[in-house]
Amino acid sequence: MGNRVTRTIEVSNRGIGPVSILSIDAEGELSPAFVLPQPPPSKLLSGDTVKLDFSFAPTEAGRLAGRVLLHTDSVENAELAIEVSGEGVYPSVSCSQRLDFGRVVLNLDKVLRITCVNNGAVAAQVQVAGTTGRDADLFSVGANLVSNPVEIAAGKSQLVEVRYTALRLGRADAQALLRVTGAVSPDIAVQLTGEGFASDLVAAPSCLRFDGVSPGGHATRQVIVYNGGSQTVTFQPLHLVDAAGVFRIVSVEVEAQEVPLETLAPNASATVNVEFAPRAVGSFRGTLVLHNDDPVNSGLEVCLEGQGGGPNLLVRPGVIDFGRIATGMRVSTSLFAMNVGTADGGPLVIRRVSVDDAHFSVAMPQVTQLLPNDAPAVIEVEFHPDEDGEFAATISIESNDGDQPVYSIPVRGDARTLPPCDYTVVPATLRFGAVQVGASAKLVASVRNTGTAECIFTQVGIEPGSDSAYSLPDGRILTVSVLPGDRITIPVLFDASQAGDHQGAVQFQVSRPAAPNGRIPLVATAFKGCLMATPASVDFGERRLSCPATTKSILVSNNCEVPAVISSAAVGAGSYTPGEFTVTGLSTPYTLQAGRRVTLTARYTPVDAGADGAPYEIASNIQALTIPLFGKGATDDTRTDRYTQDAKPMVDVLVVMDNSGSMTDKQDHVQDESAHFLRYAMDQGLDFHVGVTTTGIIPSAGSWTRCPGGVDGGEAGRLFPANGERPRWVTPTTPNAEWVFNQNLEVGLCHWDEHGLEGGYLALSSPLVDHAKAPRTSLPNDGNLGFYRDEARLAVIIVSDEEDSSPSDPAFYSAFFRNLKGPGREGDTAVHVVVGDGTCGVVAEDSPRYMQVARETGGTVTPICMSDWGAGLAALAERSFGHRLRYPLTGTPTSGVTVTIDGRVVATGWRYDSGSNSVIFDEASAPAPGATIELRYIPACGT
Repeated sequence: MGNRVTRTIEVSNRGIGPVSILSIDAEGELSPAFVLPQPPPSKLLSGDTVKLDFSFAPTEAGRLAGRVLLHTDSVENAELAIEVSGEGVYPSVSCSQRLDFGRVVLNLDKVLRITCVNNGAVAAQVQVAGTTGRDADLFSVGANLVSNPVEIAAGKSQLVEVRYTALRLGRADAQALLRVTGAVSPDIAVQLTGEGFASDLVAAPSCLRFDGVSPGGHATRQVIVYNGGSQTVTFQPLHLVDAAGVFRIVSVEVEAQEVPLETLAPNASATVNVEFAPRAVGSFRGTLVLHNDDPVNSGLEVCLEGQGGGPNLLVRPGVIDFGRIATGMRVSTSLFAMNVGTADGGPLVIRRVSVDDAHFSVAMPQVTQLLPNDAPAVIEVEFHPDEDGEFAATISIESNDGDQPVYSIPVRGDARTLPPCDYTVVPATLRFGAVQVGASAKLVASVRNTGTAECIFTQVGIEPGSDSAYSLPDGRILTVSVLPGDRITIPVLFDASQAGDHQGAVQFQVSRPAAPNGRIPLVATAFKGCLMATPASVDFGERRLSCPATTKSILVSNNCEVPAVISSAAVGAGSYTPGEFTVTGLSTPYTLQAGRRVTLTARYTPVDAGADGAPYEIASNIQALTIPLFGKGATDDTRTDRYTQDAKPMVDVLVVMDNSGSMTDKQDHVQDESAHFLRYAMDQGLDFHVGVTTTGIIPSAGSWTRCPGGVDGGEAGRLFPANGERPRWVTPTTPNAEWVFNQNLEVGLCHWDEHGLEGGYLALSSPLVDHAKAPRTSLPNDGNLGFYRDEARLAVIIVSDEEDSSPSDPAFYSAFFRNLKGPGREGDTAVHVVVGDGTCGVVAEDSPRYMQVARETGGTVTPICMSDWGAGLAALAERSFGHRLRYPLTGTPTSGVTVTIDGRVVATGWRYDSGSNSVIFDEASAPAPGATIELRYIPACGT
């Protein structure tokens, strides 16, 4: 249960003429657990063979069977029958109910094993989901498993190791949590018990380890001192051996009273709280000295180990709200755990995931060790209420994050007993038709509640196994309540980048116990034809009902060698109210001559809220052509733009350095501070590319000095050194990265003509940005391919003491940099300039061109005559490598903008910039990593 298997048949044409498979249909009733293939699009020529995939995905137990008919145009075999059958079964696994470790000496450990037996008829997947309970941190489960989950064959068994480490005195209780995928009762809890004891004077743990703590943060741990002897022990004053001064004794409690540890009676214990507060990245060691007059252990000491920097856990989303579902339903979602720390101290290790309410369950991620910049670990969370009520719990994620070893996520859900849901899907199958290759097309399916009771839909998403060309542009729908007569709309995006037929489905669960699973088939063909439309699909975006109708032009071109006789052209079946989509300009029949084109006008007039979609279908003697139409009606005049702050910024930095003779001292200043500049990014564990080019476009001729790099100062946008004598940009993995960056800044002093804006433009434009070799040059591999990453934010830093002499207007360069990342990402590029700003006198020429581009791209202006270059470049590092501050609006606001961060309204720390139509946060108010930023406003019609 819960799985899908596929079986393949081969259909061969053994005749001498071509054969078409016209349809593949069930004979009579066939369970929806059987998923039938689509007929192949082309004929089978003599000797051809085609493979057809049939899938079986049972949602209820029992044997199912049926008969499928393949209809062909063959005279001899017009109909081929195929018997299909399968059985849905629940896995059945039983495991040990309890493990008792008995008494274990303090600071030692013991291993026992859970035995799990597969009593069922099919292989079962068993996953270790962690531990829970008062003393869960003392037990670890599953270290012997080669994978998690592990597969147990039918009739076989599996041993699961459990280790108990007696770090505390007295009885220990916990539960090991196992999960059997697809079982009727998937969750298994194994009781774990043990007891830690001591016979002499001991301290536990014997070594107090602090995992990664961010510099400036702090963490506190406990040492328990226990007198297991028969005599009172007298202690010398407690103290620390700590050369770095990063450890501190916070407090001491003797028998729960906060007093100095001077004596300890037999069977008494004391707690020493020790704090670790690193001020820098690195490893630190110390000793807690507990010397005393015990005859056996008078020199008692506890080693202290701490890591400054290192792993730092961030989990998103910060809250899970499942909303309301029907009692008896199951709904799941995912948490994404990321290491946003530094590489110092090793990987982030997720040790345990638990939840404190039985109506929810969590699963350990398959990946439990994360380096900075690794893909997030996925933690599955499920809500499965078996009774009515409102439920709230806390998910706890334990890791080696030193300053937050337990990360808490609130989770809630509401369950109600509901009558079975009645609903209809329009259209029953979402058909995109024949879409030309390269198009990105949206259509909509709507699901309407046709009954008299509330319907709950959950887990609305693309069905596993669907073609990867399909996606949900608005994301997966976790849960949604639909009242009688209302509907939900499900936009589906089809990426027609690969020619051919594409099959898939949208799947969902519904509050209908007899048939809890729903499915909307998706069918599309991407083709390369000579009858073409520009654009190939039309997206009207969100349109308010209070605004006038929106129109867009479509150009239909006949690039064929013969006339195209268009026999019909109309808006086809979809999810929309009649009249919302109209297309004019083409009366059929219509002959479009070869090489000619006709302009159509598409109009969208929404009459209600929600997404609408329909295919505009053109039939001709040459080919069929479908132009998908999509729009979204809105009754609320307020628009909300949503962004998520980067968990770990990916940043490209391009430094454009003036290589003229007057730059001697300025280049020296930049080089002197270059290590601190780069160290800022490295200490944050960022994914960065940092490269350098110059303001020189043509080689210097007859200068009093030569410039290094192989092109005599005429880089023309090529990264320095163009001759490749060193790495031409640095990354976190570049050997001796600080030295390489420092040397790359030494561009020479041979030039006289500064083109800083043009140099940055050329560096980030084709052919340099997308070629390893620059055209028409003698140097090998002097292109910039690989430096610029479209998914990364970009900072351009221009350092010059002369005004820019680039050939184009500053507005051209501003537009280039703003639009480099594409629509909606204007805030991901900023140009910062270190130039004469009108305050430098004879030290530097005033640079209004540079300053204009900086202002128009959201960058900063720093005077090149500044006295404190360390502070100036530190500020530039923070702006270049820091978190995103600029968030563009998708429309032009008619009045104010309301800003919320993680649901909280923020009134200060930001400003609206009309020039870039963006909200810009102050440095000190930058949204935290992973935060959700919402910008609410009323846009002007047409924007």
